[in-house]
Amino acid sequence: MECYFNASRVTDDKTKVDMAVLDLCESAPLWWRRKHGEIGKGLYTIDIWEEFKRQLKRQFCPHNAEDIAMKKLRGLKHSGSIRDYIVEFTSLMPKLPEMQEKDKLFSFMDGLQSWAYNELKRRNVRDIDEAIAVA
Repeated sequence: MECYFNASRVTDDKTKVDMAVLDLCESAPLWWRRKHGEIGKGLYTIDIWEEFKRQLKRQFCPHNAEDIAMKKLRGLKHSGSIRDYIVEFTSLMPKLPEMQEKDKLFSFMDGLQSWAYNELKRRNVRDIDEAIAVA
């Protein structure tokens, strides 16, 4: 949604919330319906984009999401295609926003099969973006 808002130059918080609600899926529309009912009763408002995101995350993201992602990352090994490994690795990165770049590179390299690891070392990759591109 953030990318869409930037590309569309949407800056108004209320508009962002109204548009984001249209993209909710699975059980999130039910959550919003309940919240909207509470808003209609005047219990509170959610018309500030950051508040909407905070409430949505509080409802649907586990409080230990970073720990879960880190455990998955530690267990991630390149066993099938390198493309599948890259997809799995990159899907974990947004859940680890505090992870340092050097640690990302180390984790990526550490999970590779030896032939891929050796090739990236031979090419002297220096950051995670380069490692993914070369892989």
